[in-house]
Amino acid sequence: MPDNTIYYRIYFNELSATREQLDRILAITVTQEMDAAWEAQIKIPLCLNEQGDWSDEDEAFFESFTRIRIEIKADGENWVPLIDGPVVGNDTNMQHEPGQSEMTLMVHDDSVYLNRESVDEEVGERTDKEIIEYLFSLADAITETDVVDLPNRRENRRRERNIDGMAIRLIRTLARQYQKHAYVLPGEERGQSIGCFKDFPTEVDEDLPMMIAIGEERNVNGFQAQQNAQQPATYVADSISLDDKGITSATSGFREADLMGSQEPYPDESQTGTRRVSQYADEDIDTQEAVQGQSNASLYAYTGSGSVIGACYKGVLRPFKMVTIRAGRTQLSGNYVISKVVHQLGQDDYTQEFSVVRNATSDAEQNESSMITSII
Repeated sequence: MPDNTIYYRIYFNELSATREQLDRILAITVTQEMDAAWEAQIKIPLCLNEQGDWSDEDEAFFESFTRIRIEIKADGENWVPLIDGPVVGNDTNMQHEPGQSEMTLMVHDDSVYLNRESVDEEVGERTDKEIIEYLFSLADAITETDVVDLPNRRENRRRERNIDGMAIRLIRTLARQYQKHAYVLPGEERGQSIGCFKDFPTEVDEDLPMMIAIGEERNVNGFQAQQNAQQPATYVADSISLDDKGITSATSGFREADLMGSQEPYPDESQTGTRRVSQYADEDIDTQEAVQGQSNASLYAYTGSGSVIGACYKGVLRPFKMVTIRAGRTQLSGNYVISKVVHQLGQDDYTQEFSVVRNATSDAEQNESSMITSII
């Protein structure tokens, strides 16, 4: 028989939590959101000892920058890390009534270490990819990077200037220029993280089961979807060459985007707006690359949200993963990229609330045939 039990485990400074420590945890909430630091909140009760002192306040795992890693197993086989990073603060609520005092520990991913020391140095002949990898390496716990290949900059193939500012801000500024996503994931090993600078995925994650919103096999507590018809747009831009003072104009094209469904997110291309790209003050990004990136990003006009049904869904959702959602024989069924997940772990239950985005819709008739195939 399949194992429907949800398991989780915690490490403090890379050591497994004791049974006593686990028993004292009331609840855990892990919030994972794209292009933002991931955060865990761990709620622990505070008790008085016989001398009337708050006996647990001085324990090691209450201290700032104690390292905490949380892993969960929902499919009976694979442990999935939800977060691995330092304690960055706490919220203590002391009450005079017995059993009402508690502390909430706040844990962030290792991007916190990239937001503590300002960087000010010459870039030299390093490419943007090399700069990104270097900035990630400034956090000792980020032991691995996953950075996509980036196109050469126009005119100035190698950036010869200073970088100045917090490392994570510099990385995310480059991510906005390239229309990529920068984030830090927990690594395979305890105490290690991965610095990522990537596009959205183009294939469904094999470890994530289909999410079914309607029918007997339903494993989702409702699914709400929204469309912003004003968002898709053609982008234009002009740039001036510093060498010959020539003007280069560029216009984006919708046909260059990788769609996540068979139908584009607008009824007629003539109904979309035209917008001018806002240039960054110090960027030398290729003009055509800039407008196309902005246009592709604008196509993510479909958003959705919902929550999975406890142990009925045998997968652990995480941002930047693609998952298939079946919402009946409608255009809303199809593939989505997960943009946010809130994991809530209690002593008796586990829930996952999710948000997703999409840049296309699907043909309803194709959805019907694919649903029949999946059931068979």
